[in-house]
Parts: sequence; structure tokens; C-alpha cells
Amino acid sequence: MVTEVQWSAADVRSPASTKRLRSAWWAAAVLVLLAFGLRAYLLPDKSVWYDEGISAWTARLSLPDIALYQARAVHPPLHYWLLHLWGQVAGQSEFALRFLSLAAAVLTVPLLYQLGRRIIGDGTGIMAAILLVVSPFHIAWSQQIRMYSLATLLGVLSVYLFLRLVGQGNVAARQGERPVGAAVGRRLLSPAKLPL
Repeated sequence: MVTEVQWSAADVRSPASTKRLRSAWWAAAVLVLLAFGLRAYLLPDKSVWYDEGISAWTARLSLPDIALYQARAVHPPLHYWLLHLWGQVAGQSEFALRFLSLAAAVLTVPLLYQLGRRIIGDGTGIMAAILLVVSPFHIAWSQQIRMYSLATLLGVLSVYLFLRLVGQGNVAARQGERPVGAAVGRRLLSPAKLPL
């Protein structure tokens, strides 16, 4: 029995759209490499400050002890559990422990690209990724033994998965609808709307 395959226009890409998509993916790949380079630069040369020392100490506890310790502290235990497991694989050096934050920060770049691409389009995804790659705050926090890079990654991931869950798709591609992100951006950035 032979089944018929149904093709829609969305399944077949034109050569121009394929080339544009390939260019966007190459740009995203270059941004990931640049993000890694900016965050790895001078990573081993930084000294550990107090909060990083507490994170390193906490990660040396057993997994149940980490949960008990963090139940009395401010932060949820996920970062410390990951740091504990990472330390068993990569070691307890400053560089090894900081590398977990660096990895989370670098993974945020392509995820943010995908989020921008899903909301408006490839250009928005690339621009969002560029801004994250060169953000001094993101670079600084990704070089520390703290949970900030992981929190950023999980925040971007939650928004991306929420949009997939509700089936929003690419808002800009919907016919007759204004792109939500672009409309909000124009509204917030318009000089006439800025409070004086």
C-alpha cells in the first residue's frame, strides 16, 4: 500500500529563503564563538571573591546537604547541585568552577537568537544575540562562580518554551497581525512616548 505525501508551500523553501536562513545560522554560530571568546578571556586570572567562595564551598557538600543549607539561605539549590556535579567531573579549580557559568552564558546566545527569531524574525534574533554577546553585565556575571548565567539561561528558555507551548510561532509571519515585539519596542522607544 502506497501512501500519498502531502506537501504544503511551507515545506518547500525557495533558494533565496534557504540562503537567508543559512546566513542567519552562520551569523549565530559566529556569535556563539565570539561569546565564548569574550567570556573565556582572562577567566583564570580573576581572584575569587566572597560570594564565589561561598558557592564553591557549598558545592563541595553532598547533594542533600546542599538542599538543607540552601533551605536556610536565599537561593534555590539547582545551581549548587550542578556545580557539585560539575566539580566532580571537571575539578575544583577556579577555572573549572567558573566554566559552568561560562557554559550557561554561551548557551543563552543561540537560545536568545531562537527566541527573537520566533517572535519577529531572523534579524531580531541576530540583533538580540549581538546585544547579549557584547553586554558587559552578561560577560562579567558569566565569569563568576554564581547562578546569574544559569538564571538568565533558564529565564530565556522558559519564555521560549512558553511561546512554543501556546503555539505563537513567528508573529511577524502571520498575515494581518502586527508583530508583538516590534509594536512594543516602537511604543517603548518612541521619543514621543518617553516621559520627561
